[in-house]
Amino acid sequence: METRVCRTCGALLPVSSRPPRSKTPKKEKKKKTKPVKERVHEYIKAKGEESEKLELHEIPKEDEKQ
Repeated sequence: METRVCRTCGALLPVSSRPPRSKTPKKEKKKKTKPVKERVHEYIKAKGEESEKLELHEIPKEDEKQ
């Protein structure tokens, strides 16, 4: 049995007989990413569509009856 000794007081320290856990690499999910140029193009395109949708037109007011 293997034991360790404390450096300061000389006490016997417990040592586990179990083997250390083996670390397995985690499986990473691959993200589907588009090339940068396509993403920028889509962003500009979407931004342009929003501006077209946000065009405000004057609403004609009905003549007030006096």
